[in-house]
Amino acid sequence: MNDPADLSRAFLVNKPDDAARALEGLPAQDAAAFLATCPPETIGPVLAAFGDEPAAHLLSLMSEVEAVAILKTMAPNEAAFILRAAGETRRAALTEALPKRSAGRVAQLLAYPRDQIGAWTRSDFLTVSPDLTVAQAQARAQASPYELDDPLFLVGTGRTYAGAVRLSEILRARPNRKLRGLTVDDLAPLYDKTTLASIGDLTVWAIHNRVPVVDRRNRFVGVLSEDVLRRALGEAPAEQTARRDEAPNPMVQFTAGYTRFLANALHILLGRSFPRP
Repeated sequence: MNDPADLSRAFLVNKPDDAARALEGLPAQDAAAFLATCPPETIGPVLAAFGDEPAAHLLSLMSEVEAVAILKTMAPNEAAFILRAAGETRRAALTEALPKRSAGRVAQLLAYPRDQIGAWTRSDFLTVSPDLTVAQAQARAQASPYELDDPLFLVGTGRTYAGAVRLSEILRARPNRKLRGLTVDDLAPLYDKTTLASIGDLTVWAIHNRVPVVDRRNRFVGVLSEDVLRRALGEAPAEQTARRDEAPNPMVQFTAGYTRFLANALHILLGRSFPRP
């Protein structure tokens, strides 16, 4: 890979945050022209690392076909993050051009004001029925890109939120036990109309980095990740790193170590190559 263009694209893939910072130093027209020559799937993470307005501006300098090709590769919450800053006509056109399912989810996110947490949720985490057994849940987890430190969210009929289950409970419980009897007590859902500013210092972030979000009828809206929250609050990457590097909470350290132990045990018991924490 000696071609400078190939090296530049490899930089986009492997260091999207750094690539975004480098592109910020170019005239926007030149940055957009370069990105338009790259495979669409390599551009999404780079645009996501920009602020919403600079990313929307770069998309505005591309053709609609080029912009839609990029947005199709992005998670709906990331696409909505950028489209929210686009002009109304452009936003409507690009949203409508997305695949039907993605367009519907993006429109749902854009319906929230920017300062409400519902606007920042993701819906692509694994959810299962509370009536599944432990054995069935293990099978579902094996068939999905499930990270071992994620809670398993229980969603019943009509998208009703029914709680979350720890990996440790799934590992210890009898195979025929129903998941609804294993829910945790320290992961209460957040209301989708809650403002971002009011939840930044909640103690839940010391234990969990993903929290379920529901509407007023207790219907599951999605999941709010701490990294997304920090970005929505305007924290720079350096601030987020400093927050993570603060003096560790002994209980958090114990929980993380115990989760790693259980993850390794689950690797052995299920005989499957889960991504390790």
